[in-house]
Amino acid sequence: MARAPARLVAIVWGCAVHLWREIAHAVLSEVDGSVSPPCVVRVPSIEQFVRDVYAVDDVSNRSLALKLSRQRRCSADAVAMNITFLDPQWRSKGNGKPISRAMENLKKVIRSRFRSNVTDYIHDVIFHGADNEAVHTSHLDAVISSRGRCYTPSWYGSSMAGPVWKEGLPNLLLYLQSICEIPHIVIKLDGQPHGFPDVVRLGGDVDILTDAISFSKVQRASEHFVESLASEGEHDFEVRVLRKPHNWRIRLERGSKLTFQIDIAEAVDAERLIMLARRYRVFNASFCLWRALQDDESRLRKLDCISKAAEGRSSALCSAFIANSGVRNYRRLQDALGRSQ
Repeated sequence: MARAPARLVAIVWGCAVHLWREIAHAVLSEVDGSVSPPCVVRVPSIEQFVRDVYAVDDVSNRSLALKLSRQRRCSADAVAMNITFLDPQWRSKGNGKPISRAMENLKKVIRSRFRSNVTDYIHDVIFHGADNEAVHTSHLDAVISSRGRCYTPSWYGSSMAGPVWKEGLPNLLLYLQSICEIPHIVIKLDGQPHGFPDVVRLGGDVDILTDAISFSKVQRASEHFVESLASEGEHDFEVRVLRKPHNWRIRLERGSKLTFQIDIAEAVDAERLIMLARRYRVFNASFCLWRALQDDESRLRKLDCISKAAEGRSSALCSAFIANSGVRNYRRLQDALGRSQ
């Protein structure tokens, strides 16, 4: 199937209520994509809620009864999270329906990591993940919204602690200081822990946003930073640099898993982007954030724009929110932007 982002819903059950915070962190560090803030769902009847969640799943009555026998002894409340996988890795089930291998893998990781911390664990009373966007996502949206408004728990925040990489990153501070001297730079540190850059969030990133004129200067500074990592000697991580005309990505990986990432993006003119987005009706401030008009339509994420104002005036930072309203509209917008340059 075509590689495109997919929003899937995950539920952390009440039997893992004492692990909610840790599981939310684990999901953040494992997912290649974006994760919404966790939302606590107040559940008056755990039995009805579980039956509603699994109503469109291929689950036997026996399995459902077994789950309920354990969940009746747990907190009825649950945590819901929207997870947007950049590459869902679709495969076909025996019934011909597509399911996401990325979600399958995430479920295995979370369950195996936390099952020893749940008394009388049975499969599965920790983590439920919908793996079919067409069928499950809208169904679970309706099930959750029917329980009333959920709320973001007090333990969640953009700077919440752990999991962190306590070894830190050699020369990261010097690198960030050097590019701060370049005009029209915005460095975003959302989600980094207290003590950054001596410690960084495991699996986290830093976004560096620049205009077209300064992009080459940031490239040179980034090359020096990568060279400094190599000169430090042996590391337990591998450095990979992905170079595209308008976007660079410095990835530090252990095995195939992301340890830390620096994402450098050249801005798109904000006014032109917003005008064309509205014209082609792909502008929606309430949905996902889209970055990278450049190069890759599968990566619908956050687009941060720096638009240089008239000569003698300062730069303006804007954030444009673009909804994934379909590849057809996306291509029309992309083509129009290309023609208008």
